[in-house]
Amino acid sequence: MRKLLSCFFLLLPILGFGQKYAFQSYSTEDGLPQTQVKAFCEDDDGYLWVGTLGGLAKFNGSTFTTFSPKNGLLNNRIQTLFLDSGKLWVGHDGGISFLEKDRFKSIELKSDKSRGVTKIVRFKGKMVVCTERGGGLFVLSDNTLEPVDLPSEEGEDKRVVKSIRSACVSEGYLYLATQAGVLKTRDLKKFYYENGIERGSYYGVEANDSEIYFVSRNNGIYHKEIGSGEITHIPNEGLFDFLRGGELDSKGVLWVYSAKGVMKVSKGRVVRLVNQVSGLPVNNAVYTIYNDSSGNIWIGSNGKGMFRFPGEQFKYYDRSNGFMSDMFLSGFESANGDFYFGTLDEGVVRRRPNGEANTIDVGSLTVWATQKNVDGKHWFGTGSGLASLDANGKVKIYSSEDGLPGYKVSSFYRIGPSEMYIGGNAGISLYKDGEIKRLNDDSSIEVGTVRDFIIVDGLLVFATNLGLFKFEDGVVSPYMDIENVSYCIAKDPFENVWFGTEEGLFRIKKGKVTQVELRNNPGSNYINFMNEKDGKLFIGSNNGLFVLENLNAERPSIKRYGLSEGIVDLETNLNSGFFDKRGNFWFGTASGLVCFDVHAESIKSVVPRVEINSILLNYQKFDFSAYTEELDDKGFPKYLNLPYSKNNLIFELDGISLANHRGLSYQFLMEGLNESWSPLSTNSTITFTSLPAGEYVLRMRAVDIDGLESEEIVIPLMIQPAFYKTWWFISLCALGIAGLVILFFRFRVRRINEANEKEKLEFKSRLLSLEQQSMNASMNRHFVFNSLNSIQYFINTRDRVSANKYLTNFAKLIRKNLDTATVDGNMITLEEELERLELYLSLESMRFKDRFDYVIKADGVETDSILIPAMILQPFIENSIIHGILPNLEKKGLISLTVEEENGYLVLVVEDNGIGVNQSITKKGEMEGDHRSKGMEITSKRIDLIQKISNNDISLVGPYQIYNDDRSIKGTRVLLKIPLNNLEN
Repeated sequence: MRKLLSCFFLLLPILGFGQKYAFQSYSTEDGLPQTQVKAFCEDDDGYLWVGTLGGLAKFNGSTFTTFSPKNGLLNNRIQTLFLDSGKLWVGHDGGISFLEKDRFKSIELKSDKSRGVTKIVRFKGKMVVCTERGGGLFVLSDNTLEPVDLPSEEGEDKRVVKSIRSACVSEGYLYLATQAGVLKTRDLKKFYYENGIERGSYYGVEANDSEIYFVSRNNGIYHKEIGSGEITHIPNEGLFDFLRGGELDSKGVLWVYSAKGVMKVSKGRVVRLVNQVSGLPVNNAVYTIYNDSSGNIWIGSNGKGMFRFPGEQFKYYDRSNGFMSDMFLSGFESANGDFYFGTLDEGVVRRRPNGEANTIDVGSLTVWATQKNVDGKHWFGTGSGLASLDANGKVKIYSSEDGLPGYKVSSFYRIGPSEMYIGGNAGISLYKDGEIKRLNDDSSIEVGTVRDFIIVDGLLVFATNLGLFKFEDGVVSPYMDIENVSYCIAKDPFENVWFGTEEGLFRIKKGKVTQVELRNNPGSNYINFMNEKDGKLFIGSNNGLFVLENLNAERPSIKRYGLSEGIVDLETNLNSGFFDKRGNFWFGTASGLVCFDVHAESIKSVVPRVEINSILLNYQKFDFSAYTEELDDKGFPKYLNLPYSKNNLIFELDGISLANHRGLSYQFLMEGLNESWSPLSTNSTITFTSLPAGEYVLRMRAVDIDGLESEEIVIPLMIQPAFYKTWWFISLCALGIAGLVILFFRFRVRRINEANEKEKLEFKSRLLSLEQQSMNASMNRHFVFNSLNSIQYFINTRDRVSANKYLTNFAKLIRKNLDTATVDGNMITLEEELERLELYLSLESMRFKDRFDYVIKADGVETDSILIPAMILQPFIENSIIHGILPNLEKKGLISLTVEEENGYLVLVVEDNGIGVNQSITKKGEMEGDHRSKGMEITSKRIDLIQKISNNDISLVGPYQIYNDDRSIKGTRVLLKIPLNNLEN
């Protein structure tokens, strides 16, 4: 029996292939008060209390809150912790402390205060305190530690019996592990040594409902079945030197710590040895082990801080445990159990079942891809070509001259016993029966570096850095026009196609491409590999490993594995994943090779917790009792009733997740202010400023990286309204103001009427002035002078007909302008305005002979019954002639005036085919001379004043440039819209 156990332990490192676990370490740099960790204890809120020889700390999974004698502790030298009915008890050198209402109280030993308290338990309704180095056993009575007399046999040193290392309660007995043996008692009066185990020095006694373990310093471990009383002995045999104690976890596994490391014992037999070889940061320096409610195992050390054992699902391998490399890019397990790994810097590493490892020279140190058993050979794609390894260990090297798709081979896809596709930096090739044939040698499409293959509906589809491509009927072409940089592709049992890119994970379902977001951060959506097995998708990212199930659902279920679960590094390596014969999943990371044991028991997912750290009112601490009548057991208000002047609140939350605090986020919902929960945020502070008066219900919660939500913290709030917002104050003010308003209203109405009349008179005066200016503009000296020059020209050229015609029309135009100035309201019929414009255009067309034509259209409009402001259109026509038509010497101009009735408006449109607005403005700036027409500016001001006086909706649009279909300049247009209301006679 002993020999078998010894052999078992000696074989453990070999059978484990030198595997390591990624322990999470915490030291003073992380906030731990001191690195000699003696005790752990989890409280009812989920905090982990850590006792060190330099003080006490409360750990939420991320930060440590420290406590010292300033907080009431007896001293900083803490030896043990115990939680009893929600109250924390602390064992020190020389006494104990207990936490009561956020303050510690202490009780000292009466004498020999150098003795350390090793264990505190409740037995028969009493607090029992154990001490070491001959200190003995004590019972707490009236805040005093009273000694309990322990028996000693004749000739036995009583100090040995009184040196108690551990204790537990089981079957109605109190068991004491002493330096002399294991004592038990039912009443703290009569003590007996446990039968069936050897006497000697014991450091641990642990029990559950069905079994008890006794841990001896040098005699190994004893296991007792409570039901049958059967005792099994696990002897020392040199592997159990100096056992220091143990912890019985919730699964019935005893974790024993010794000079050799940590051992797992289950049902009376050793099942695992964990030491520095397997990743434990220390061997001979473990002080304590603790199993929390989530199943996490915590290890306290002598000088190295504390560690969390992440479980046995993930192991990793690197140079430190016998592997030749830390950078694994590919791999497989062969039929005989050999593992072949492609590395970045050491070529191919072969690992035998007996643990022996060696490298295989394949012509390159970088091996991107591996493929087992095609044509009786193993294949390796390297940075410089292709290599095969036959059953005799012979290596053959292939190059691009042999038909390879480029100098670099990056992927394989096995399609038969002697067939496979080969992907490289220049496309794809087919290996069949010993021959390699390039498939896209004559393709005009660049496909980039091929990283992965699948078969979809009989088509070969492959992922490259230029997107997805397909090979069909000897032709390579893009697949579904997907151009994302793609590293991997897979097909699930539902015929959905999945592909991973630098921008995220995508699924092609029934011809539709959708993105499946793994987590809301860039690292989670940088996909490095993808492997499907049994309806599960294993996905490697730059934020750990994701496993997807329910792959046909709109939102598949997603489970993430990261540092907390035991992955040594979150950054995974490109296309490095594969399954072994036992179904375990292997993949490479930036820090080594990882094996995911899918059969190993995982640490259960536990919902996070959240607590209130502090509440600030108007940015200051305050007395809660002043604003509430009820406080919870933590001393925080169950509700708040606040005056209007104290409406700025800050809530500081503390999220608790011992294993996954790194991914913790927070949310709140203020009912009465918000309709939905706030977005997830890593900020644990919730701030409300200037809350309006009203009744609210504040809900707060924490959410972990897997989406598990904590229980909500709910606090009803009421902000009282200001006195000046109460109904009675408002009513009094309303009555007082009403009287003042009535008096003021009459006075104000009179003043407004007077002001309106005055303003109207001013507008009319300004309008008369503008109308006078308009008339002057229509008869400006330049126009008169130019007209007289034209008449003189016709006389001098003896063109009497033209001279008479010009003079007659000029006289009519002057008469109409003068008549208009005397019209009441300066409103004339549309007919008169059109006649005046006809005269003006005829004069200008005679003066600028053959330079332009003009057209006036007023079809269907009763021009004799519609009144419009006089001389309102002439400035725009003048502008068209001078600045639009005349500068264009290349073509004959055309000016059109169109009058229409449209939706209750009179619409007048002036349009020319001149040089356009932009060029006209440029030429205006270059004009020389003293003529500057202000007609358009005056007309715009007239329109504004007419609107103010008459409230008519007159609108002027333009002048603006118009274009032909080919975007060449067509000319300029002005549009004037006048309501027909009140314009008809």
